[in-house]
Amino acid sequence: MFRAKVYLIFPIISFLILNIGYANEKMNWKGVIKASSIVVNNQYGDVRLRYGDDKDLVEYVAVLQHIETDGQLFIENNETNKVFYISTARKDTKNNIKIKDDARIDITIFVPKDKFIQVQTANGKVDSKGLKSNLLIRTEEGNISVQKHNGLVNTINKTGETIIVLKNHDYPETQKFESVYGKIQLTISNESNLLVKMSTSSNIISDFSLEMIKHKHSEPNKTAIINHNKASSKIMMNSKRGDLALKEYIEFK
Repeated sequence: MFRAKVYLIFPIISFLILNIGYANEKMNWKGVIKASSIVVNNQYGDVRLRYGDDKDLVEYVAVLQHIETDGQLFIENNETNKVFYISTARKDTKNNIKIKDDARIDITIFVPKDKFIQVQTANGKVDSKGLKSNLLIRTEEGNISVQKHNGLVNTINKTGETIIVLKNHDYPETQKFESVYGKIQLTISNESNLLVKMSTSSNIISDFSLEMIKHKHSEPNKTAIINHNKASSKIMMNSKRGDLALKEYIEFK
């Protein structure tokens, strides 16, 4: 009986020891901005973008997990004449170096329409849904997901997976989706008018007929060209060694 009690208590004690000093902090900010651009830099976690309203009201909710081994994470914002910045940092660190631990900040931002949004993360994922703005996403290792978007989209990453669903909107500007080793999957409407160029040294998958061009002694070593309908808008998908996929969804009228 005595042994059984020791074994039951030990996991509870271990759990309590491992969680000493762990605390979540929730922060909320809301305000009207005059800037035409929003720049988000979060090197310590995920960023979620959601549509807010038709006015200039911006709101964000941040959850800070304080498991720092050195210094303390915080989030701040400031506005210039043209740009509203949301950024995360770690204060009171030794030698001002980046510390690797489990501390993180995850941010959800409610964005008004017609604001140019730029987001940058390290290994945090970026998830965007329902925005009515032009969008640029950069991440090193984080996954990227964009859905129900109304506006230009451009993405850049190194190893993360990128999944984009474009609505039936044609633009004079070229949209680019780039990665070094990550997979890129783009889904477009059957009603869209797109010229798509897909370049990689890995696999190319397409729901549309394509022309394949090989590049000997270079990387990426092949390019697929898809002309869909009037092909009046351009899209470029580039990855050094990641898979590229172009999918179709049927738009019902």
